[in-house]
Amino acid sequence: MNNKRKIIWYIIVAVIVVAITVIGILYENNEGARNILDKYFFFKEKHENDLPNILINSADELNIYAFNGNILTLKDNILKIYNQYGNEDGVLDIAISNPIFKSKGEYLCIAEKEGKNIYVLYNKNILWKKNLENDISDIEINENGYVAVSLTGTIHKTIIQTFDKKGTELFTTFLSSTYVVDMELSEDNKYLAIAEANFSGILVQSNVKIISIDKAKNGENEYIDYTYTGENGDLIISLNYQNKNELVCVFDNHIEIIKNNASSTSLDFKDEDILFIDVNNKIIKIAKENGKVYLEIFNSSGTFKKYEIQEPKSMWVSNGTVALNLGSEILFYSNSGWLIKKYYALQEIDKIVLCDGLAGIIYNNKVELISL
Repeated sequence: MNNKRKIIWYIIVAVIVVAITVIGILYENNEGARNILDKYFFFKEKHENDLPNILINSADELNIYAFNGNILTLKDNILKIYNQYGNEDGVLDIAISNPIFKSKGEYLCIAEKEGKNIYVLYNKNILWKKNLENDISDIEINENGYVAVSLTGTIHKTIIQTFDKKGTELFTTFLSSTYVVDMELSEDNKYLAIAEANFSGILVQSNVKIISIDKAKNGENEYIDYTYTGENGDLIISLNYQNKNELVCVFDNHIEIIKNNASSTSLDFKDEDILFIDVNNKIIKIAKENGKVYLEIFNSSGTFKKYEIQEPKSMWVSNGTVALNLGSEILFYSNSGWLIKKYYALQEIDKIVLCDGLAGIIYNNKVELISL
């Protein structure tokens, strides 16, 4: 009797293993099967009015941001924090009316665009705040709460001040002839990368400088560890540290990777019809090719995934998520290229906010929340 039970148990386990294997193969290789499984088995389709929401008076009167699994709204110097279910989960006094938001991990930096106030939050609490001497043009923060602030309104084109997670100023960098396009702080707090551009000539000149934070804060004269000079006419767009100290430099016509004080071209798209390109631990590119539109996900060594898609109106990225707006439909993909969720609206979608695990679909009178 016991042997019969064992045989039956082995047969059941074998059938389950075979079924899972077959489903996996179908999901990987058959688009029709994958769509059916996504809809009826994994329940990836979500629809407007069937989700938690935050009711608002007017989206135009609010500054809305997604951070650390929460939705934030800022109005009249009051920052409200909502959880994934749309419930209010905190209120903070933030004296900012025209905010710049930047976040990494559990740290959030909020600064007054063309103003002087800056706040750093850890989770849902104010860690430190300052009133700076010059006007803020941009900010950057890393996973450990280190902050870089780009300032204008002085005799220099730009000043960059760098702070540790306690708000202690580490050093100041002066740029006399170039403008800051973007900044990035390495995950280990060792480097500040600056993307700068000089527009005074016939052709734009873009450079990337990597500053040793230890050398700079100790007052050493030679604190720039590496400089990459782009070709005349190449415009630097953004920077992103990935894989610890591998710096991805996005130009308007190629992507340069800087690692161990050496640079190499990872992706050249001078002759491509690029619709969108961004970086979120992977290089995310949407391009037209022979009348078709493709989503391509790269790592620094080459193509990772390539999918034919509908042409999107806009694209947003967070650490591990890509959101494509098709008009009244949003597709959420992971960095591995798999569909996370598909959202259908009853109206055109203009704006969303996105962070790891949560997206907010912004309408004039509400923000719908979709867990990812």
